[in-house]
Amino acid sequence: MAKSFMNRYYRIPADNRDLNYNKFFVEGEKQVSEFDDYTSHNTERLDVQAKKLLLKLSYIREELDA
Repeated sequence: MAKSFMNRYYRIPADNRDLNYNKFFVEGEKQVSEFDDYTSHNTERLDVQAKKLLLKLSYIREELDA
């Protein structure tokens, strides 16, 4: 009784999704495109808050005093 080689391997099914991107970029929701992109210019900068948090660590204070 011969066994099939396919029984010993994991089979990954083909990706049969539709790759027609027009429905996302042409027909897509207009409300989504009204939002601004996330950039470093339109977000809160954390340098001051991060500095305050880091200075609470004894290790950081010791290294700065050295």
